[in-house]
Amino acid sequence: MTEAGFYQRLLLLKEGWDVKEVKVNHDIKEVDVFIEYTKEQASCPVTHELSRIYDYRENRRWRHLDTMQYKTYLNCRVPGVINEAGKVYNISTVVRLFHSLYFPV
Repeated sequence: MTEAGFYQRLLLLKEGWDVKEVKVNHDIKEVDVFIEYTKEQASCPVTHELSRIYDYRENRRWRHLDTMQYKTYLNCRVPGVINEAGKVYNISTVVRLFHSLYFPV
């Protein structure tokens, strides 16, 4: 099993979210897990209609529970959707599934 596959199974990500890459820095004992949204459409958080992906925000980094003695971070470029009214909104992110486990960095 690859490192990406390992974290994909551990994180129990919803459909459309995949672990793209895992970087381990042994010098500072950190793991960065890079997650991406893979679908072309997502639900608009305001209208709840299925809308096309418009763009991606800059990378965000959230602190996760440690992996052994290594600090672990989730990284994601959150997609924005454009709804039928032409308004752009960020979709709900994977971290909303685990309010108490993730902290913005």
